[in-house]
Amino acid sequence: MQITIIGAGPRGLLVLERLLTWHSPHSTESLEITLMDDFPVGGHVWRTDQNPLLLMNTVAQEISLFADSSVEMRGQSVTGPDLCDWAQSQVGQRYIATHDLPNRETLQTFARHLGKNDYAPRALFGVYLQWFYEQQLNRQSDTVTIQFIQESVVEIRHVDTHDIIKTAHRSLLADQIIMALGHSENRPTTEQRSFADFAESHGLAYFPPMHPGDADFSKLTDGQTVIMRGLGLSFFDYITLLTLGRGGKYQQTDHELTYQPSGYEPQIIAGSRRGFPYYPKGVNQKKPGEEWQSHFLTAEALTARHISRPMDFTAFQHLVRLDVELVYYQLLIKQKYPKLSADQFKQDYLAAADPETVIDQAPFNPEDRWNWESIIQPLRDEPAGVNHQQFILERLNTLIVDAKLGNLTGPINGALDALRDFRSDIRFIVENHWLTNDAYINDFLTTFDQLNSFLVVGPPLVRIEQLCALMRAGIVTLADPNMTVTIADNHFQTQVGGQPVSAAALIESRLPRIDLMVSHNPLLASLISHHTATPELLATTTNPKAQTHAVLVDHETDRLIDAYGHSLSNFYFWGIPTEGEHWMTTTAPRPDVNDSNFITADRIASEILAPENQEKDLDELV
Repeated sequence: MQITIIGAGPRGLLVLERLLTWHSPHSTESLEITLMDDFPVGGHVWRTDQNPLLLMNTVAQEISLFADSSVEMRGQSVTGPDLCDWAQSQVGQRYIATHDLPNRETLQTFARHLGKNDYAPRALFGVYLQWFYEQQLNRQSDTVTIQFIQESVVEIRHVDTHDIIKTAHRSLLADQIIMALGHSENRPTTEQRSFADFAESHGLAYFPPMHPGDADFSKLTDGQTVIMRGLGLSFFDYITLLTLGRGGKYQQTDHELTYQPSGYEPQIIAGSRRGFPYYPKGVNQKKPGEEWQSHFLTAEALTARHISRPMDFTAFQHLVRLDVELVYYQLLIKQKYPKLSADQFKQDYLAAADPETVIDQAPFNPEDRWNWESIIQPLRDEPAGVNHQQFILERLNTLIVDAKLGNLTGPINGALDALRDFRSDIRFIVENHWLTNDAYINDFLTTFDQLNSFLVVGPPLVRIEQLCALMRAGIVTLADPNMTVTIADNHFQTQVGGQPVSAAALIESRLPRIDLMVSHNPLLASLISHHTATPELLATTTNPKAQTHAVLVDHETDRLIDAYGHSLSNFYFWGIPTEGEHWMTTTAPRPDVNDSNFITADRIASEILAPENQEKDLDELV
């Protein structure tokens, strides 16, 4: 059997390992596995030649490629080190030392000092991915072969009983195809094309949405004013590259972090709709596998509370808020109200028909009450006439103090960390159609997704501290909320304090949005044009063909569904292009928590190599 995996990032490697685990050592059937990617093993985001200043967004002990015993799957579990254990082990140290890696000495230093709750360089995770791949190569046998081809797949055509996979240089036959793609570039929007053309004709610099590690900043000169649009994860990468990456240094004083400029930094004006950066991740206090547990979003809770199915967005949002606020008030009581019992509060809260009454009856100070409006819009109560930058710094300092308490102690950080842990429950709601199509299309994929990113998918705490230092040093200035960028006087222009600010460079500090129909990936375009793939469409009350922006796949099998509604028995598709049909497909595999990445990889492998077991399991479910 010839199996081709397109995408050699974490997902592609996970499914490779699962295929090898499912392939019986006593099987006489040969297995020829080909792994393909534009980039070296590990993929684009985790390539080992990127600047080691670019950090992961998850602590090192919560990253693993080994499908452990917590995973509810058909296949056998395996054991192996998480990223932290591997980096500190002799195996990991030896691997780094004996391979010709860019920045090898720097990565060795990071690896030696990496703690369980530290954030590793992305390049180091890339090395871990390459080591993991080599472990799989060691499992080759007389009946199993593995090869990696670093070429871009541009087309897949079905001919007779096989699929032909084409690159610019070769064609391959495949009996089974597994696509495990990451982010791709998009065709530029009208505005992006206009900005790019304007920059080219006026000698300016324009950086469209891209991976920050791909950006070439050689055109940005010392002291030049640069506008950044977006205050999410990419923003923190960009300011890191343009400050630390240009020789600047941070120094911790008794009171705060300070920044010592190198003199090579640009002047950065950054903003977004909210005008406030993503919330920080707090100090991790959790043990491996430890998670906050939902009391309102689980399948059992939905049934017990007689929640109507499907529910509208207001009902869904109410349940999310109930769970988040429960965590907040428990931690608040432990921190500030010693005469109250957090356990009793929880018991009363869960027993109440309306938990809000339990909050109202508790003797909380007004300033301690959880306020969703202030959480979602931190600048909404900014008084007129105050220093805008100072007001932001005060808000950020409040979050820093709380985040330093830790995600099991800090009330705000703990509550938002709980929302992260509720992902599997929310994913269950999404993928089992507990939301109306209107709620899903018009609210969940827009309002909730954006809010979740803002509150939960933020940077490590140190990046917020560094931002504050840069603001105090005058290197970074945050623009007014509802940021707009226009073209005026042959420059890019935005507003700070109501006054126009011009710049010769504009950076779109965000990744390309996930949208099948505007993707610039030639393979996805080919699949669409040949009717092999099609976008997922849902009917709402106002649009019979509303797009989720995802490629359509079978939820039960992960098989690709073609434009005629047929599930393709030998074509599997998972990963980021399915975002919108699935949820939070960008997360890295996490050990000890029954992670969905492992579940999906095992399901695909079992469907290919043990279809009789798959049918048996489905029969038992019926």
